[in-house]
Amino acid sequence: MNQTLLVSTVLLLAIGVPATAQEQARGLAIEEITVTAQKRAEAMQDVGISISAIEGGTLNALGIDNSNAIASQVPNLNIQSITGEGNQPAFFVRGVGLNDYNTNNAGPIAIYQDGAIVSSPSAQTFALFDVKRVEILRGPQGTLYGRNATGGAINFISNKPTDTLEGRFEVTAGNYSLIKTEGALGGPLSETLKARFAFMTNDADGFVDDVLSGQNYNEVGNRAARLLLDWTPTETFSALVNLRWGKHDTIRPVFKHYGAFDARTIDPITGLPGAFCGANDILSKAAFCVDASGYADTSPDLREGAYNREGKLEFETTGVTVNLQWDVNDATTFTSITSYDELDKIDREDSDAAPLTWLAVDFDVESETLSQEFRLNIDTERAAWVLGAYFLDEQLTQIQGVDLFRDFRDPLGTYPDFANFILESRHDHVQDTRAIAAFGQLDYSITDRLTAIAGVRFTSEEKDFSADVRFVEPGLVIPFFALTNSIEDDNVSGKLGLNFAATDDTMLYGSVTTGFKSGGFPGTFALTDPSELDPYKSEEIISYEAGIKSTFANGNARFNGSVFLYDYEDLQLYQLFAGGAIPIQKLTNAADAEVIGAELELTLTPVDGLFIQAGVGILETELKEFVPVPGLDLSGNRLASAPELTANVLARYDWLMANGASFYMQGDISYQDDVFFDAFNGPVVAQDAYSIVGARAGFVSSDDRWEVSLWGRNLSDEKYLTFMLDLSPDFGLYQGISGSPRTYGASLTYRFE
Repeated sequence: MNQTLLVSTVLLLAIGVPATAQEQARGLAIEEITVTAQKRAEAMQDVGISISAIEGGTLNALGIDNSNAIASQVPNLNIQSITGEGNQPAFFVRGVGLNDYNTNNAGPIAIYQDGAIVSSPSAQTFALFDVKRVEILRGPQGTLYGRNATGGAINFISNKPTDTLEGRFEVTAGNYSLIKTEGALGGPLSETLKARFAFMTNDADGFVDDVLSGQNYNEVGNRAARLLLDWTPTETFSALVNLRWGKHDTIRPVFKHYGAFDARTIDPITGLPGAFCGANDILSKAAFCVDASGYADTSPDLREGAYNREGKLEFETTGVTVNLQWDVNDATTFTSITSYDELDKIDREDSDAAPLTWLAVDFDVESETLSQEFRLNIDTERAAWVLGAYFLDEQLTQIQGVDLFRDFRDPLGTYPDFANFILESRHDHVQDTRAIAAFGQLDYSITDRLTAIAGVRFTSEEKDFSADVRFVEPGLVIPFFALTNSIEDDNVSGKLGLNFAATDDTMLYGSVTTGFKSGGFPGTFALTDPSELDPYKSEEIISYEAGIKSTFANGNARFNGSVFLYDYEDLQLYQLFAGGAIPIQKLTNAADAEVIGAELELTLTPVDGLFIQAGVGILETELKEFVPVPGLDLSGNRLASAPELTANVLARYDWLMANGASFYMQGDISYQDDVFFDAFNGPVVAQDAYSIVGARAGFVSSDDRWEVSLWGRNLSDEKYLTFMLDLSPDFGLYQGISGSPRTYGASLTYRFE
């Protein structure tokens, strides 16, 4: 079924549902959404930036339970699990992101949990539970956010403690032996203290089959908990303490194997294949397309392979955030946000995705992050000031190991042939990042309908990096190299904008914004060339944006749209190049890039009980004058992970029954256009367009306490890749990451207040 027909079907099914005078909306509805995108509470329709906000009710209705899953309902947002589900994600907003799997390089999209930065990339995959809303801010956010954010910011906001006792508990069961529980309980402990405790567990079997052992991979195993304490000793002072914990513990997700060497062509000197397979042969799983070990995976099924290493993926996060707020007077509020997070991660990878052990990689990382933000909000009759200062200190240690060609070594135990790089190596990296920033923004009402915005931020960031690389064969340790290096980046970024309230329900806005992301160190598996660890430079962006926010049809329709142009300088790109035996990894700066696009979002309640939400994202991206190595010109190529079209539709209808109970049905679909996974834009490291269809039906009791629902996701069982890594130049291997299969189940919810 083509994509247009799928979208049309969902809409026609929803619009065609009959309504009577007795039916009332009792599910999703168009409500005024209050956001804190500009560091103060505002109606989303009054904020002159491109924002998508997903309310907690919508998240529950769609079954979205982790940070990566929100992309299906947000135009021009792409989130990739570049080394498997549960591992660190790569966020792309309007084509701006970083597809680097190394654990020391954060991307240009800032991730926040309840006002605190989630700086470590490995900590940015987390469970979503008891969420009030998620705010997705597109474009540079420098003038109000202390951390670098050239591409945007995503804020995850939890439900806060309430003045009365309330709770919610849910249990879900589904295929792949899914068992999920979620709960929250909150209310007052005294006249000045409120609390809310929430938890989640999520377990499911894997969906990738090992044809040799029968083992299932790509399973789910999550635990998370959060305690919020809200203390208000006086009318002018409050303290919100957020204590959180999360753990992921599973067998490590596996790759889909694609061989690249043509076994029919043998180099007479090396005895190895001397040519590469064509793209069609690689993707069709031709038997003669082999990797460096001579193995070919001939199964076309993305969820099937032959493996011999039961890897491990385990990480644990703990953190605390203290948010202090003091109302100095009627016009002035002082806020302090202090946050501390720890991460401990173990990642054991079957990198060759083959029944032989010839490429195995280990990633271990520990990080400690301390951040502090001070903010002063001053609101007068015509002016709204936000002034702030920010500090971050992150200490990160990553211990990485590479074991090459183990099953091809001399069975008598003699040492390997180092000239051919048959060896085991260890790579210890330590990185200390310190950032300080001062920022401010003024929104000034020139008239009752025209507001001017001006903002500025100064940033200074330092990074100290050290590397120790050595061979670690049993009984033999050979130091290869050690180095230390430091960089410092200073930058001034700013924003100028205008908001015009054309009517009481329509706002037009325009802005010019600059953004900055500091440079850093690749943190790669440098073995043959220490220059792979040379620092990369900072990137800068100028964003030109115009948009509209409108509500019409007596509040039953909302339309928001934006168009934009990005001018990028020194865009940071991660790439792999042939190294003669081991791939050379580079995180380099492209000359520049250009991005042009738009987002359109429409929400309707055309009849009582019917809710429709749709979005479209359009992108046109181009690398400019980019020659990463002599003789290789990538100018004119598209940016990685930047589909030219994304779209989503959600339609839901709620029937109110005579006894006060209700029944609902909903359908949703998300569409992603063709996408390349790297800047080379080759036909193999890519994914064709695909759609994901979901549905849900449920019953809600008359007192709104009980709800039972049946749901399904990826109902057409679409098979697609969420990422692919090209190791073909030296290893003859492409590593593919398969998307989730068809899942279905039932949920039972109890809530009270």
